[in-house]
Amino acid sequence: MQKTNKSFSQNYKLVGKLIKELKLRKYSYRTGKKYRDIVIKFLKSGKTPKDFFLSYSNKSRSTMRGVYLL
Repeated sequence: MQKTNKSFSQNYKLVGKLIKELKLRKYSYRTGKKYRDIVIKFLKSGKTPKDFFLSYSNKSRSTMRGVYLL
């Protein structure tokens, strides 16, 4: 159980860093929100980056591009 809390805490910090970086780079709110949402989905999935990207392979090109650019 402690491992889960540590993992959650680490993920929370990573998402916080991402949000700060997006603000520093002056990304629009909507773009930042989309990036954050994709990162959260990745962290919750527990998949490797390769497997996560492959799970999006049946999506539209724009969705794939958005996921890949992260």
